[in-house]
Amino acid sequence: MACFKTVLALALLSVAAAAKVPLCEEPKVTVRHAYTTVDAALYDQTNVGVQFTVICNSKAVKAPLFFKDGDSYSPVGRQTRGTMYQVSNVYDHAALKPGAHKLDIYTQAGIAEESPKPYFEVKFNHEGASMNPLPCASETLAFWVLALTTYVALNM
Repeated sequence: MACFKTVLALALLSVAAAAKVPLCEEPKVTVRHAYTTVDAALYDQTNVGVQFTVICNSKAVKAPLFFKDGDSYSPVGRQTRGTMYQVSNVYDHAALKPGAHKLDIYTQAGIAEESPKPYFEVKFNHEGASMNPLPCASETLAFWVLALTTYVALNM
């Protein structure tokens, strides 16, 4: 019984020690796709969605990752069978200015530290969200122009 407790204690210590070791020193992050809302007339907030992969020592990372969302940390989505991660968040239109932005990504062990440092960052570009200056959607305006043109052409 004492042998079992010793083995169990060593196993728990090794798992705890492994959790504090970073996945690798220089992860290679590749952004596959990034989306941001550009139509402020249809949506009251800007949605940001960024898909990326992480490679460490020539192997895909499949560990849980987190991003900082205000004062708290939110989990990064991960494919069940694959290597793709996805961050999704919403911001007020005014808070997310057009241009280059970054999301700080943390490991589970990293957010447990007293003053966490990001493991890496994911960059994306936001074109800006703008209001349509027309009183209706441009598709509606194009439809009515086409309908009026067709009417006039048929009745001449």
